[in-house]
Amino acid sequence: MLVGIRWMPDLGGFFTVAARMLKPGGALFIYEQHPIIEMIEPGRPGDALLWGYSYFKHEPFVDTDGLDYYGGTTYESKPLYSFLHKMSDVIMAGINAGLAVEHFEERPNHISNTWYNAEAREPQPPMSFTLVLRKPI
Repeated sequence: MLVGIRWMPDLGGFFTVAARMLKPGGALFIYEQHPIIEMIEPGRPGDALLWGYSYFKHEPFVDTDGLDYYGGTTYESKPLYSFLHKMSDVIMAGINAGLAVEHFEERPNHISNTWYNAEAREPQPPMSFTLVLRKPI
């Protein structure tokens, strides 16, 4: 199962359903942008890093900037909501749903089309993570 955790408003509910859907011994793989990167205002290469949000933000991000990837045009879209879940919340929601952490790695690579200003910076924040949670046999 492959997911985008930042689109899930209820982590506990999500992981409970995911755990129920997995066969014993089955795994849930998450490759997602790191919540720390969500604290930074997006920018182009060379732009300064502007820290704009709290790591402990509870309100969802609301975005109405649409992008036609094929044509490259932008437009106002219906509101899209995403959520800043702390790493501890993600990991503990999986554990509380009965899954075991098999792998966790914070990564320096950029997986979206947003934070080009954070690439190749020193010191570089973690930009993504991989997490594997396995249902016990």
